[in-house]
Amino acid sequence: MTPRARSIVTLGLLLGLVLSVCEASAKTVQAGWDRRIPGANRFKVVYDDFGVLDQETGLVWHRRPGTSPTSWNQAVGTCMSSKVGNRRGWRLARADELQSLMDVGYTSPPLHPNHPFVNLDTTFGVAYWTATNLAENTDSVYAIGFFAEGQFFIPSKGSASYYHWCVRGPGGAQLD
Repeated sequence: MTPRARSIVTLGLLLGLVLSVCEASAKTVQAGWDRRIPGANRFKVVYDDFGVLDQETGLVWHRRPGTSPTSWNQAVGTCMSSKVGNRRGWRLARADELQSLMDVGYTSPPLHPNHPFVNLDTTFGVAYWTATNLAENTDSVYAIGFFAEGQFFIPSKGSASYYHWCVRGPGGAQLD
């Protein structure tokens, strides 16, 4: 084999090794819903104290959910226009995303005692809008309450007032 051919083979092997290392690194830093990160280590406060990274799901949440009940349309608009952490791309969370914050080991609220969220209302009957439509009636969506073991409601988009909790990350919302 010529020196040039040997160099090309060596370069190819090195490139393959670099790609393998990069692929392995990418897999280790990507959040996934298939793992469990215990309590206090799960959440990391980000965006100058205004956001919370859920290291288990990869989603970033407003650290301070809404504290005034609004219509569903207002909740969607508030999230879409949010600039928390000097970031755009906020949206109303889906039902499964809100429920993913809950820790079934705890009740009233169903969150780990060391969670970093501020102003979370866990009063009986209080709930947070979601972007998840009811399958058989797209005029209704799920709303999730953080009291007892976690509750859900199925209000009409136009006739109820609940709080909003904005999120950033992959997954997108169903906004029909």
